Amino acid sequence: MKLIRELWYIFSPRERVKSLALLCAMALGAAFEAAGVGLLVPFIAVVKEPGVVFEFPAARSLLSWLNIREPNDVVMAIGLGLVIVFVTKSAYLVLLYRWQFRYIFTQQTRLGRRLVMGYLNAPYTFHLQRNSAELIKATTETLQRFTSIFVTSLLNLLGELLVVTALIVLLIVIAPLATLGAVALLGVPTALLYGAMRHRLGSAGRLTEQSFTSIIQWTGQALSGIKETLVTGRASFFIERHGYHMSRLADCMRSLMFLSTIPRLVIDTLAVTTMVGVALLLLARGQDLQSIFPVLGLFAAAAIRLMPSASRIANGLATLRFHYAAMEVIYQALVDTEEYVTGPSGREPDRQPIFPFDRSLVLEHLSYRYPGMPESAIDDVSLEIPRGHWVGLVGPTGAGKTTLIDLILGLYLPTSGRILVDGRDMKDNVAAWQHNLGYVPQHVYLMDDTVRRNIAFGLGDDDIDDERVWQALRGAQIDDFVRLLPGCLDAMIGERGDRLSGGERQRLGIARALYRDAAVLVVDEGTANLDNETEAAIVRTLAGLKGEKTIIAISHRLAFVSDCDQIYLLKQGKLRNSGTMLDLVSADSAFREFIGSAA
Repeated sequence: MKLIRELWYIFSPRERVKSLALLCAMALGAAFEAAGVGLLVPFIAVVKEPGVVFEFPAARSLLSWLNIREPNDVVMAIGLGLVIVFVTKSAYLVLLYRWQFRYIFTQQTRLGRRLVMGYLNAPYTFHLQRNSAELIKATTETLQRFTSIFVTSLLNLLGELLVVTALIVLLIVIAPLATLGAVALLGVPTALLYGAMRHRLGSAGRLTEQSFTSIIQWTGQALSGIKETLVTGRASFFIERHGYHMSRLADCMRSLMFLSTIPRLVIDTLAVTTMVGVALLLLARGQDLQSIFPVLGLFAAAAIRLMPSASRIANGLATLRFHYAAMEVIYQALVDTEEYVTGPSGREPDRQPIFPFDRSLVLEHLSYRYPGMPESAIDDVSLEIPRGHWVGLVGPTGAGKTTLIDLILGLYLPTSGRILVDGRDMKDNVAAWQHNLGYVPQHVYLMDDTVRRNIAFGLGDDDIDDERVWQALRGAQIDDFVRLLPGCLDAMIGERGDRLSGGERQRLGIARALYRDAAVLVVDEGTANLDNETEAAIVRTLAGLKGEKTIIAISHRLAFVSDCDQIYLLKQGKLRNSGTMLDLVSADSAFREFIGSAA
């Protein structure tokens, strides 16, 4: 069965054992429930005729041992025993529910960590093929619905089925024919009703998943581009898109709630019909009212307990069908990220040894083609970057500069060719190679957090060295600015650094790379948003690192690459030429053309 197979995959071997233990405990709870109802029969019979107990030899011996001789004492004893059973049952069920809820939310924590680990360990190409709203929804709303609703409903459904089974067995022992008739009268219509609703519930559940993803996506897009949204007056566009998906979600939830109420109404009607039918059946068999009174009392007690259970079973089936789509999303997400958690690609980057880099970085006949694209973005590029050199990658837009940088960063693996670090293929341990890298992108990502935590990106407070933070800020020519902020290093910089200018965000990105104290600094248009004076200061800072750090830079600003040891000119994914600034100006017309366009 597909449901069982997917649940078996989602839960680890240890969790499967816990699940079986929980089911056994739930079975014991069901036995307690049945015993509580079953004891009502002798209690009702004794209340009606207390002296009847003394007609049974076994009962007489027990009562004699308990020194009970009067009929009223018998009623009190049986009543007290009934109370003890119900108190024990309730105490046990309290502990059982506590265990059940702890189990459910432990699963939520475990699966959430597993998903996030898989997503963050997945290669860059994995994220290029997915919308971030899809990943956010899977780790938040979908996971919450799977554990808090789907798993909870499944456990409750199994628990109710165990209780109902135990009570039906008890009733069959006492009145088999009437019980089987009642089960048929109650169960068959309920099964038919669920069969009629299941496809509609399943479709509504899948549409709910799509609607939640779209809501997160359109909300994120509207808020991420809030400046453009306000300036262009396009808020109504995003409001309409968001409202459309909210309306679809509301329709789905309305269907779930409406369809979930129908079984209860049907079951209530059938239960009353069943009670009357049992009474008429017993009378038709020639039994008098006095003799069937205890049996009817048992059926009444069982009905009182069974009706809520039957309603919860029907409601649970509807809920499971509706939220089955959430389980499918979690299952597929775990399958998609499994190799990044448990396979050879899964890794804890911060625990990897540093990849040795003492001599040179060599790109050997390197090519890369994006998935689904007809032509290679990088085509047979070979070059060598000695340790301690400053090299520049230049060329027109679309030349492949950023793709080449992403290959060096280990974000992509080459379609063909190799990247060798001191003669060792980088693919041997990409995570360890990345420990050598400090990266400054064109658009620096900043967290909605303090300056300190943004500079020491990803480190806990106890691991942050404030002196190194200030040293990195000085290197990026932004320490004076930070000293003027309220709280200095503790100043909050806003979501994506929106409280800062573009140049200030860029300099914080450079400071972050300097704090890492990496052997290789990769700068992708890292000074694009800086004024000439600040750029010159940054160039001087980087120039001072020559020999100590290896610097690989992309820039359209000639001032940034003029002092490079080597400049590589790329065009249409191929390496067109290389040399110093003077070499290329004097020997390459394409480079002179590039200079003219960049000036």
